[in-house]
Amino acid sequence: MDTKQMRDIVRLIRGAYPDKGLTPETVEVYTRCLSDLPFEIAQAAVVSHIAQNKWFPTIAELRQAAAQLIPGNRAPTALEAWGEVMQQIADVGMYCGGDYRELIWTHSAVERAVKSIGWRQLCLSGNIGVERAHFLKLYDAYTERQRQDAVQLPEVRKMLERPAGPALPAGEMGNQIRRLADGKRLKREEGV
Repeated sequence: MDTKQMRDIVRLIRGAYPDKGLTPETVEVYTRCLSDLPFEIAQAAVVSHIAQNKWFPTIAELRQAAAQLIPGNRAPTALEAWGEVMQQIADVGMYCGGDYRELIWTHSAVERAVKSIGWRQLCLSGNIGVERAHFLKLYDAYTERQRQDAVQLPEVRKMLERPAGPALPAGEMGNQIRRLADGKRLKREEGV
């Protein structure tokens, strides 16, 4: 979002919650933490929050609402996803006319859960209840991870995506922390 659009978002929030005194620092933090969102999505998230809540929105609430509004992020419920799997098993089965058919799912979390279990295992299971329980747990884990990724701030996501450096030997982390603390103490004592 550009600066004018962000001011429009803040103005919308201020108008809906006039008793909330927004300090310049609060506006700055909201701007920093929401500016990566597309304007239309952020605006819709604010309006949705205003319509459903009498309390001032937190940044987390607005980012979660915005994530649900981005096309492709809204996942079916776990039971709807399982219904989709069962429908594909009934319609397609293990094979279609002798050739394996590429299955198409409504959400990537459905596909990931199916692939984790295995299409063949799902189709040939003698105890589909066990497969259902396994699927539901996997699906919930994948959708929760996607939800967390969707609300993550870009600067945090960038840090998480950085390759990890070499692991420190046991005790070395403590030694580094002590050296840093000693360095700060010395600088304070020297008046730096």
